Amino acid sequence: MALPHDWQYSFVASDGWALEALSVALVRDGYRIVTLEGGATPTLRVFKFELHSPLTLLKRNDALEKTARGYGAAYQSCGVVL
Repeated sequence: MALPHDWQYSFVASDGWALEALSVALVRDGYRIVTLEGGATPTLRVFKFELHSPLTLLKRNDALEKTARGYGAAYQSCGVVL
């Protein structure tokens, strides 16, 4: 992609409090919360306006996986919002 886009990143956890703590850390890093839902499978979705190459996206995914684990959550997926 030649231009930055809004990228959506999703996280899940068995504990909604884990996602709430994770959301605070992600907002501090420039992400915007889209949804933070409870229920049987609590889910967090965030956006960040970024430009990615395949390599930078791989690095971003690795970093988000590590960050999520640190809060007792799991990084689920990413996608670009066109």
